[in-house]
Amino acid sequence: TTFASPPRQDRVVPRANYTVLRVKRDILANSAVGAIFTNRQGGAGADYNRSVGLDLGLYHGSATKLTALIAKTFSPGVSGMDMAGALDFSWKNDRFDFGTTYLDIGKRFNAEMGFVPRRDIRNARASAAWTPRPGWRGVRQLTIGGGVDYYENHSGFMESRNQSGSFQIECQDSCTLDVGGGYD
Repeated sequence: TTFASPPRQDRVVPRANYTVLRVKRDILANSAVGAIFTNRQGGAGADYNRSVGLDLGLYHGSATKLTALIAKTFSPGVSGMDMAGALDFSWKNDRFDFGTTYLDIGKRFNAEMGFVPRRDIRNARASAAWTPRPGWRGVRQLTIGGGVDYYENHSGFMESRNQSGSFQIECQDSCTLDVGGGYD
């Protein structure tokens, strides 16, 4: 596509075709498996960029959830370190909340049609909380918890680490009081 812009300069904007295909299938009682394909053909940059991915969400009752994904990108001249994966487990009931996540994004994972904030990382995350209902007048629930978040690159160099703690009071009228802190 060509258009004129002041002061009388023609600019050429390359055209591109985009394709997105997503399929999802319910399995078991409350779970699902899915796949995605994205494609950009032409336009600015490399001739094409493609991504494929599989995801799984397993739910056991109302308390336990396991989700997983794996994805790979395809770009001209790029081979290896072009995959990403994640595994997330959470268990939550009325008194306790526990979760852990592992994320791995390759150095050359290039999802041009998506959003990836950091590449070349391994991220491990864990959190836990005690969530009692104390029976105090006007108080619905307390949350006392903490977590740790650790990032390193694929060479094993630590890029960041954060520990946090929090205390929350949730009132019967849904207002909350939060106090928290963290250490990097």
